[in-house]
Amino acid sequence: MRRRGAAPQPERYLASTVTDRRIGRRAGGPIIERPKVPRTLWGVLWTTFAGVLACLALLIRQTPYTLTAFMFLGQPLLVVAVALFGWRVLQDPRRRGLV
Repeated sequence: MRRRGAAPQPERYLASTVTDRRIGRRAGGPIIERPKVPRTLWGVLWTTFAGVLACLALLIRQTPYTLTAFMFLGQPLLVVAVALFGWRVLQDPRRRGLV
């Protein structure tokens, strides 16, 4: 029952019976599909995470071992993360045909 002056409610659709004929699949999926995150960006995230952990270990307790881990693992991992991210940023417009 509708109240007087109330806006009409949009009708619900049955996802099991509606078919999108243009693409030949059933409708009712997500309106905006979540894009896949490229493997390069996952690599950037994990190398950054590992590099920051080495930095935090050095920040918490300064020992020769944490300094060695920071110098030989932390900094190179952060450099690799920056290089991968920069490479991905430069490649993305080329893949989309913007450059």
